[in-house]
Amino acid sequence: MSADRELLEMAAKAAGLKYHAYVDSEIFGRGINIGEVDVPLWNPLIDDGDALRLAMKLGLRVDLNYRPNPTSGVGIGVWTPGDSEFYPPFWQIDAKDPASAVRSTIVRAAAEIGKAKP
Repeated sequence: MSADRELLEMAAKAAGLKYHAYVDSEIFGRGINIGEVDVPLWNPLIDDGDALRLAMKLGLRVDLNYRPNPTSGVGIGVWTPGDSEFYPPFWQIDAKDPASAVRSTIVRAAAEIGKAKP
């Protein structure tokens, strides 16, 4: 099982999404089919809208200015409900593609919530 697939499946579980299958296709793309065949795939790792809806549904707090030290570049911190106010359990620094860093940090946080669900 690929790392992306596992993250997406756990994030979908956290969000309570029922899905039909994971798709990994050169033609149709990569993601989770949450509807009919012709519905676009759900993939918050590559889709800003999917990532934002996931963060909102789970009540994640996203800080786009988180910096573990003052000299670091663009920083993203994500807290799940009940986490400490001071240090986010999920964070990433990425000056090259901050949007991708935000999406992946949200999905990692959501996947951890999904792993804890029965």
